[in-house]
Amino acid sequence: MAISAAEEAARLARETGQLRSAVIADLAQATIAAERGEFTVAEEMARQAEAVLLPMGATPMLALTQFVRGRGATAHQHYEEGFEHLRRALDPADPAYHPFIGAWGLSDLVEATARTGRTAAAKRYLEQLESLATATSGSLLLAEAGYARPMVADDGQAEALYQAALHRDLANWPCYRGRMLLWYGRWLRRQRRSAESRAPLRSARQGFDALAFPALADKARQELRASGETSQHRIPEAWDELTSQELQIARLAASGLSNRDIGQQLFISHRTVGYHLHRIFAKLQITSRSQLHTAAVGRA
Repeated sequence: MAISAAEEAARLARETGQLRSAVIADLAQATIAAERGEFTVAEEMARQAEAVLLPMGATPMLALTQFVRGRGATAHQHYEEGFEHLRRALDPADPAYHPFIGAWGLSDLVEATARTGRTAAAKRYLEQLESLATATSGSLLLAEAGYARPMVADDGQAEALYQAALHRDLANWPCYRGRMLLWYGRWLRRQRRSAESRAPLRSARQGFDALAFPALADKARQELRASGETSQHRIPEAWDELTSQELQIARLAASGLSNRDIGQQLFISHRTVGYHLHRIFAKLQITSRSQLHTAAVGRA
C-alpha cells in the first residue's frame, strides 16, 4: 500500500509540475526498496534524485538520499556503510546536512554506531534522540527511541528494554518491530536461551514475509536454524507479488468493472488504473482481462 501511494503521489506531482514533491515520493519508494533488500533499485532511484536535486540547488534535500541509503544498509546489517550515510545529515559541514531529516535516521544511526564499536558515540546519538522525542512527543521519534535503547544497553538492562519496545513503543511500527524481534531473538539465543528465542524469531520471520522483505525474513530463518528449529523457506505465488492496491484493482477488474469504474471506487484516475493493470498483467504473466478473471476464479 505504501509503494502504491508513493507511486500515485509521484505521478500526480509530475502531472502538476511539482518536481520536488515527485522526487520526495520517488525517495519514499526507494526507502521501501532498500528495506526489502533491493539495493540496486534503491541506489538507482537515489542517484536519479540527486541528478534532479543538484541542478535545482536543493542540497538540503540530499539528506533524503543519504537516509535512503543509510536506512537500507543498517536494516540489513551493513553497519559501516549505514553509519557513513546517516551521519552526513547531522554534520553541519556536509552538503547533505539537514537536522530534521537526520532525526528520522537517529535510531538506525544508534544501531549502526553501536554495532561498529563506537559505543560512546552511540550513547550520544541516543541522548539526542531521547531529547527530541521528549520535546516533540512525535510518535515516530518515540518509537525510534524505544527501538534504539536496547542497542546500547548492557545485558542486565537489555531484556526489559526489548520487552518495552515490543509491547509498547513499536506496536504500530511493523518494520521496526520486525527488526526488534529479530534482535531480541538473537540476543536470547546468545544468552543460551535458545528455546525462548524461537517465538520472537518466528514472529520476525512471519512479519517480514507479510511485509515482502525476503532478505530480512531469511535472516530470521537463519537465526531459527541456529536456535535448533527448522524453518521452511516460503515459496510465494504470483499473486503474492501484487501490492495491496494492485490486488484490489485486480479483483475489481476481474469482476468486470471498467478502468473508469475502478478509478471512481478507489479515488484514482482511470489512467492510474491502466498503469497498475499493466503491472498486474506482467506479474501474473497474462495479457487480457479474461485471463485475469480466470486466474482470479482459480485462486478463489
